[in-house]
Amino acid sequence: MICPTCKKTIPDNTLKCPYCNSRTGIVCKNCNTVNSIFDYECKNCGSEILKLCPNCNSVNLPTALKCRKCGYKFEKQKLSDVVDLEYPANFISQKNAKDILLKGITSQEKKILSLSGEKGSGKSLVIKNVIKELNDYTVYYGKCTPITQLTPGGVVQDMLLNTLKLPNFCVYNSQFKTDAVNFFKNEFPDLKNNEVENLLNFLYPVADGTFENIVNAKNKTFEFLNKIFNRLIYNRQFIFVIDNFDFIDGFSYEFFTRFIKKDDVFKNLKLLLIYNEPKPAKVYFYFATNKDDNIYLDVSIAPLDYNQTKI
Repeated sequence: MICPTCKKTIPDNTLKCPYCNSRTGIVCKNCNTVNSIFDYECKNCGSEILKLCPNCNSVNLPTALKCRKCGYKFEKQKLSDVVDLEYPANFISQKNAKDILLKGITSQEKKILSLSGEKGSGKSLVIKNVIKELNDYTVYYGKCTPITQLTPGGVVQDMLLNTLKLPNFCVYNSQFKTDAVNFFKNEFPDLKNNEVENLLNFLYPVADGTFENIVNAKNKTFEFLNKIFNRLIYNRQFIFVIDNFDFIDGFSYEFFTRFIKKDDVFKNLKLLLIYNEPKPAKVYFYFATNKDDNIYLDVSIAPLDYNQTKI
């Protein structure tokens, strides 16, 4: 892409020109894809990212009710045209939540599932018991925390550390690096030497980066993470569990959004989101119209009553 201000060649998915700092990209709020400032619809999911006034051709934000230049009133878009929100939620007991989730996960049609409930309602206990009974599934668990929000890809990092049974801290020295590189080469033989080095830095960051290389570095990280997860889930029934999903970092969200939409992944996919307030999982992971709405299942746990809290 050519920067409209300084006319230098820059990557297509750059938000700002690294030479003149001009705005060159827009992030789709539906799928997190970076589009150019000349796109009116997202190149990935087709959602409207800019609105063109039919009266004066001025560009407006998609949420605009009238044109910022000529005052033309835009037709109001029905909420049902954007996404079918299933409110109000039907609150159920812990036992029923567990049974429904198990039935959904082991079914053929359900792909994206959610479990919601206020803090202290027993979500962790339900998930623990669900995982215990998923004998035919490989479970990949990651939890969003204030710490995972500090690092791009923090939840992906947590999931890999849990899966590979690695410590979430290290004493970074030459011996540790040698042992870690050998371990990753053995676990993921498809990775190139530089990708093994990048994986090590992804899990235990020590190298510095620059703003100018941020897009290129992200794409390279996506490449080796795809190789890793492709190998982990190859021909297996698996489920990604993302706990405390309300606080997922942007990098992890973008990675999972892209990864689960691959056809070879989707056929065996089960994704379980856990969060506090009842919201349909569809608003987080929306698929094009060729995917049936039956792929979603939302379960909400009722708050514990007084009798349930008695010892």
